[in-house]
Order: sequence, then structure tokens, then C-alpha cells
Amino acid sequence: MLIRILMMVHVLGVALVFSGVIAGWAWMREAAMSGDAKLTTFALNGMCRLNSGTLPLGGALVLISGFWMTLAAPAPLKRGANPWLMYSVILFFVVLFLAMGAQWPIARKVMALAERNDPHFAVTLSKIASRWNMLSAINLILLVMILFLMVFKP
Repeated sequence: MLIRILMMVHVLGVALVFSGVIAGWAWMREAAMSGDAKLTTFALNGMCRLNSGTLPLGGALVLISGFWMTLAAPAPLKRGANPWLMYSVILFFVVLFLAMGAQWPIARKVMALAERNDPHFAVTLSKIASRWNMLSAINLILLVMILFLMVFKP
């Protein structure tokens, strides 16, 4: 029974992390396509509010429930007999670092540019948004790899 509850909490955390990454990518993409400073500020404020809740909470739920399930699992899992688990944890920390350590500063930089009303805002935003999209694509690929490792346990 405990493992089922932990699994539901784990899946909820995964959904929060996925939703934060996908929503951030979509909002930045729409802001870059519009090129409007006010719309960009509105979108990025919403994205930052969403991601400041979903990514840390989802990450904490995934890590806590995942480690708890590992401790409550049968003996072979406790001995580290399954390398997929360690690979998943490493990839998860890479995703969290890219999302919180690399993408949030980009969002703050775009918001600062939008508030200055720079006449070349649209051009600058498109350059910055391409970096954001690349990081989002890397995050999504890593999340799918983690999902593959967790489901199929190769």
C-alpha cells in the first residue's frame, strides 16, 4: 500500500516537472513570436510564477518519493544492482540545473529588456528565445530519457 501511494506522489511530481518545462517553453515561444514587450512581460511573469511552484515542488516530490520507494523496495534495489536508477537521478539533477540554473536567468534577462522598452526588443528576444528553446528541448529529451529508464528499467 505504501509503495502505491509513493508511486502516485512520484507520478504527480513528474507531471509537475513536465508541465513546468513544457509551459515555460510554450510561453517563451509565444512571447518571441509576438515581439511585444508588454505581452512578453505578462507571459514571463506568469511563467515565472508557474515554474517557481511547479519545478521545485515537483522536483522535491520526485526525489523524496523516489528515494523512499528505493528504501522500501526489495533487497536487490537497495544494493544498487540497477544502474538505471543512478542514471535517472543524475539526469534528473541535470534537468533541474538547466531549468533553474540556466533558464530562469534567461527569463529575468528578457523581463529586464522588456521593461526597458528597447526599440530592438523583438530582435534581441528572438536571439535569447532560441537559447531558451534549445535548453527546453534538451530538458524534454532528458525527461523522456528518464521516463524511459524508469518505465523499462533496462
